[in-house]
Amino acid sequence: VIVAGISGSLSSKLDICDLIIPQSVFNGDIPDAPEKLFDTNVIQEMKSVMVKSGIEIQSGTAVCCNRMIDKKADKDWLHEHFKADCVDMESYHLLRILQESLIPTAMIRIVSDLADESLGLDFSKLPSSRLEVKWYFLTHPLIYLAFRAARKKAVAAMDRLNLVLQTIFQDKIVSR
Repeated sequence: VIVAGISGSLSSKLDICDLIIPQSVFNGDIPDAPEKLFDTNVIQEMKSVMVKSGIEIQSGTAVCCNRMIDKKADKDWLHEHFKADCVDMESYHLLRILQESLIPTAMIRIVSDLADESLGLDFSKLPSSRLEVKWYFLTHPLIYLAFRAARKKAVAAMDRLNLVLQTIFQDKIVSR
């Protein structure tokens, strides 16, 4: 199984739309939880296909948190504490379940926001209904602009990830 999605960068070495294949992931919500390792065979096979296709990738470590990490200070703490390069919201828990089922797993992430930036909005403060969200943005125009900027980066990252995944799977289909 290949887990794919967007991540926030925790490393100054990663830029918007850079690809990273983590070797392992930490649980950022339970700092003492054991590190989970992705399957090295799946990682090597995925890297091999990407290199043959001319796709630039980086290796590293991920950390998983139960909320959007939107402040630079939080990114800095996660990077320092876990020595992680990227952050997401699901990889640790998906990997735990897949490992319990003895399913070999690797992960590919694409960077949607930089390590040295705060997103300018707190997702936990957004209301739940569409109408309330519209009203919130009408009454908080700077937050709306920050949301639009973050969304634009995320869409660009997802578009690139889509192309990369098509390349990876097309190569697998053609080679069989």
